[in-house]
Amino acid sequence: MNKSYQTELEYPLRTPANDPRIGIVASALPQTRTDIRDQQSVTMSLFAKPLSTKAVTAIDDLVRIAHVPNGRPRRPSPKYIMAVGTIIADTLKGASYMPSRPCYRPMASKAFTGQPIGREPFRRALRDLEARQFVEVEDGKRGLGDEPGHVTRISSTVRLTDYLGGYGITPSACRSHFHYPRVAEYVRPIQLRASSKGKGRNKLQGERMKVDWSNPEVKRQAARMRAINAFIAKHDITGPEAGNLDDIFLYRSFNNGDQPGHNYKQGGRMYVYGGGYQALKQRKEGQRSLIKFDGEDTVEVDISACFLTLAYSMLGMIPPDLDNPYLGPNYPRPIIKAWMNMTWSNPTFHKSWPSEVVNDLEDEEADERFSLVRKTYPIAKVRDSIRLSFPVVDAWMNSDFTWADLHYKESEIMLEVMEVVAFKHGVVSLPIHDSLRVATTKSDIVMRVLKETFLHHTGYLPKLSTK
Repeated sequence: MNKSYQTELEYPLRTPANDPRIGIVASALPQTRTDIRDQQSVTMSLFAKPLSTKAVTAIDDLVRIAHVPNGRPRRPSPKYIMAVGTIIADTLKGASYMPSRPCYRPMASKAFTGQPIGREPFRRALRDLEARQFVEVEDGKRGLGDEPGHVTRISSTVRLTDYLGGYGITPSACRSHFHYPRVAEYVRPIQLRASSKGKGRNKLQGERMKVDWSNPEVKRQAARMRAINAFIAKHDITGPEAGNLDDIFLYRSFNNGDQPGHNYKQGGRMYVYGGGYQALKQRKEGQRSLIKFDGEDTVEVDISACFLTLAYSMLGMIPPDLDNPYLGPNYPRPIIKAWMNMTWSNPTFHKSWPSEVVNDLEDEEADERFSLVRKTYPIAKVRDSIRLSFPVVDAWMNSDFTWADLHYKESEIMLEVMEVVAFKHGVVSLPIHDSLRVATTKSDIVMRVLKETFLHHTGYLPKLSTK
């Protein structure tokens, strides 16, 4: 092995590496925080590890270069070595995309609970690798005011790909040299969170809680999710790389685990691990429309005014017009829908438009009607008009129901539909909360099953649309 790969002071720093030994590495100007936040990323799971003899040797040598003794013992610990291996494995995976992607890694202590590597050995390894310019780290930042935060991003450098190239390891061949376990090997299909804390812009997501795997309801829901994930895995699902469609893993996230009697019937929405296809932008770029199931084009079957219809059903009220569920107030449908959706999830009426709602509306297909939401649609007038047209809103606010009940009802319906179309009709589908992505040729079957299932759970036939 060339000594330049072994000795820190002799190691040559080189800029763009379009070397066939290494693979094309895109060079770019330094990125801003916003650029980093918006860029598609790769999840750093802490479970990837060196596989080939070349990779094991490269990591062992890299540890000797990077490790800085910190007290006693002076030799790197096994956990430190594991941390270096998993950091390099995932950053190399990120470098295999064009353009290169950073890794997404929460750094809070709780994010390392139950993981194979603790927070401190990981932080030490990351610090040493960054100091020697093998990785670049964009520290996470908590959101303040209207400025959203972002989680820590870790990226490979030209120096890292150049170094690994000396061992015959290229980004494009990362899976030949490192083991990347399937998500199902390390993520549980049922997750539980405590109640959210605070409100408004200070609202914080509830902390992760231990799941009671002896609970019969947990066993039942876990079996359902394992079955549906196994069915999805049998199909060839392709599309934008940002959707991470080669390893789809759905889990149900239940809420209010710190509340007595929740019994895993609060929340329960289905999420795809790592964000995946659910994080793709449908409205502006139409990215989800590029998804194919076994080579077939797909569409989304959507339930119109899902929460509104569920609220009517749960309160025992009759909806006035399901064909036009938002008929009444003299406001554009997106304004009415946005106000209602934010109201279902809040214990009191909002006194102002939340920033995230305003941003979504003002980005509504660049529609000029929504360029100045707060000025054009004063929330007090919108609120009074909707309450007058929809008595169900006041009835909901005076009831014991919460957003978690809506999410549970919605998710039970969508999972049951997925099970019926999968195990009775052989049709694969992917959930996006109140809609399902399905093959275009199978949309009629899915719409029929969705109507039947929704009717069974609510007593009402929903209005469906495709997009």
